[in-house]
Amino acid sequence: VSQSRYKPLKLILSHPNPVLAHLGSVCSVSIAAQLFTLPVSLYYFQQFPNYFLPANLVIIPVSAVVLYSGLSILIFHSIPFIGDLNILILKNSLRIMNLLVDFFSDLPFAVIDNIGIDFYEMTIIYALITGLLIFFQNNKPIFLKATMYFTCVIFTQAIISNFHQNNQRRWEILETTKGTA
Repeated sequence: VSQSRYKPLKLILSHPNPVLAHLGSVCSVSIAAQLFTLPVSLYYFQQFPNYFLPANLVIIPVSAVVLYSGLSILIFHSIPFIGDLNILILKNSLRIMNLLVDFFSDLPFAVIDNIGIDFYEMTIIYALITGLLIFFQNNKPIFLKATMYFTCVIFTQAIISNFHQNNQRRWEILETTKGTA
């Protein structure tokens, strides 16, 4: 996610304390990345990770260690001690990262499941996000109006979809090993 995409979030989460400023910066990147991957994630995986923010606060620094140690292995693999040390760092940081991912995924209510959207809805959600982003960057009402239009379209689509599902009449006969259900 480019810096201009999370700049408004970074301004909101800025702080004079350097540690809190860094924490705000990581939160800004995490929220922006989640926002821009949300529609495609809902389309392909039909779920939303509820703990993405606290998880990313601890996983992003570990993933940086994974990235840099992996790159240094490519450069220093032939140097006996340094290459082996980089491999050890990579293995352990990957192990820690997997433990952290498992920890957050095992928490109660870690994900909201069964959020199925179709390609059309995914496209509308991206248009909505883009309209809001442009509005916040340019402060022109036309983009807010466009965003409101896309919001109405997505809600209308959901209402029509629910109407069709509620008026659907279908009989299903399921056969099990103990009889018919």
